[in-house]
Amino acid sequence: MEQGESRILRVKVVSGIDLAKKDIFGASDPYVKLSLYVADENRELALVQTKTIKKTLNPKWNEEFYFRVNPSNHRLLFEVFDENRLTRDDFLGQVDVPLSHLPTEDPTMERPYTFKDFLLRPRSHKSRVKGFLRLKMAYMPKNGGQDEENSEQRDDMEHGWEVVDSNDSASQHQEELPPPPLPPGWEEKVDNLGRTYYVNHNNRSTQWHRPSLMDVSSESDNNI
Repeated sequence: MEQGESRILRVKVVSGIDLAKKDIFGASDPYVKLSLYVADENRELALVQTKTIKKTLNPKWNEEFYFRVNPSNHRLLFEVFDENRLTRDDFLGQVDVPLSHLPTEDPTMERPYTFKDFLLRPRSHKSRVKGFLRLKMAYMPKNGGQDEENSEQRDDMEHGWEVVDSNDSASQHQEELPPPPLPPGWEEKVDNLGRTYYVNHNNRSTQWHRPSLMDVSSESDNNI
């Protein structure tokens, strides 16, 4: 792997396990803050965070984020906090992950993308922390130039949106006909390279091919 090579890293914050009690009533309102840093510096390159899960010491977030990283030169810091409305949020532990030895997703494997439980660590001798943070982390596979093209698309999207790729290129060469209206909850957008993609606000996903009412009804039937 070259020193300056960048990759798309998919991170899924799955859950917290047996977090420390900080509230008087024995439960917390935990969330996770993800910070991308240069490995040997305290310079923050990107910052995102999960939603807050109320009144639990075993929160389940199941949120995905994408980062463009240099595996040999970047690291990810995961910090867990208990959200407080009136006072400063309580620190519940952190996980500092170097990115040089993470796996690459292999779509041919039956379980290509497995989770790992990371022990939450204190950031100073005063920190009282316990429990684990369950994460899934893997690089997106390289498919020639297609991976780089798709990675530019992911950069333009909000963190946490899942990209669903489609190889339906034949439809791009058909004669131009007025397209049917989009199903409810869908929106058509154009990225900075002039490529059209479609946003599903119902389940926070995106895809390249234009959805039809038949696609949506079929998907709904499958989810019953």
